[in-house]
Amino acid sequence: MEYLNHLVSEINSVLWGVFFLVPLLCGTGIFYTIKLRFVQIRKFGLAARYLFGGASFFGKRADKSGMSSFQALATAIAAQVGTGNVAGTATALVSGGPGALFWLWVAAFFGMATIFAEAVLAQTYKGHDANGHVVGGPAYYITQGLGKKFKPLAVFFSIAIIIALGCIGNAVQSNSISQAMNTAFGAPLAVTGVITAVISGLVFFGGLGRLAACFMDGLTTLDYPATGFSILYEYGLFKQKIIDGEQIELPDIWMPEGDVWLVPRNDKTFTVKFGGRVVESWDKGHCDITLEDCDVVSAVPYDMMISGADSKAVSYIHLERAGE
Repeated sequence: MEYLNHLVSEINSVLWGVFFLVPLLCGTGIFYTIKLRFVQIRKFGLAARYLFGGASFFGKRADKSGMSSFQALATAIAAQVGTGNVAGTATALVSGGPGALFWLWVAAFFGMATIFAEAVLAQTYKGHDANGHVVGGPAYYITQGLGKKFKPLAVFFSIAIIIALGCIGNAVQSNSISQAMNTAFGAPLAVTGVITAVISGLVFFGGLGRLAACFMDGLTTLDYPATGFSILYEYGLFKQKIIDGEQIELPDIWMPEGDVWLVPRNDKTFTVKFGGRVVESWDKGHCDITLEDCDVVSAVPYDMMISGADSKAVSYIHLERAGE
């Protein structure tokens, strides 16, 4: 094990050193910055208008035709910003001092040109699968942009990214969480790791509704009756199927047998308004606010009763389903 740690440390010092990773990342960013004539500055205003012009908390959901600019940004941030960014920044400050923050900004500035080039390539070479879903990404533009002879490179990238995101990235994040909990509260590393994995699995495979159900079950078992609120989802995250050698993501109908355990509360139905415009009217110093030209949806609540083990307490989760 000591030899293995030494070997990994030596390889790591080369890959993450000033002769490999730094010139590769920053050098690529400088190249694209010059070739694209400082696109991160020239087109910043245009990008902001496109990005926030369609930003809405009540906008249309992403479908098979794709997603809006703001949805794409939110998805990218959710996938890339995590405990690794916090731990990485802290490590840089400890190792290099406050001046490391300046070089993080420099690298981020040139990295904007790199991510712009990646995004343009992804949009240029994107396509549609047999079900009409938008597909694309590095593996696609490597194969279609550089030619079929570079398909092995696309395959290598796909395998490497699965290992990086599925194993290495998760290991760094779970380690950061475990170390933080151990330092702050003395929690055992293994216990924190297991809890993190369980909670993540509940969210990934069942959504927040299932996570809430497990939390409510625990409260009820302890004789604490409680009430929870969530959304009644018709579909899970997704299910994967291999079609013609390609991985396809399909809707996950996670209640195929219906929802006989849910009690509809039609007497509690209320309307929810989306979009539109706010209109103010004043009468004798009193302001009335109305929402006009909006979409009106009826929210029908469903009660799901939860009983605990060896407990007489019963809890409820109120799930809201969109009606007509």
